[in-house]
Amino acid sequence: MVPGDQFNTYIIDLRGDDEFSNIEGIISLAEKMVKTKKSLIFPLVYMLIKLSLLLPVATATMERVFSAMYIVKSRLQNRIRDK
Repeated sequence: MVPGDQFNTYIIDLRGDDEFSNIEGIISLAEKMVKTKKSLIFPLVYMLIKLSLLLPVATATMERVFSAMYIVKSRLQNRIRDK
């Protein structure tokens, strides 16, 4: 199935499903997809949802890593200058 076709089929399928009528956010959408096994039927849509949930965490983690690298680099440069 072509990714665009899977997405269009997913939209049509969800509009006709009453279980998805009270979804309030992307987290509850992911939970409901797993519970109803639609994550197996629409794997590309589910992967897109998982990636959108993961992106803020990955971004924050990388920012922390770069911040720590900056601190270490600054301290090393100060030590070199002192010597």
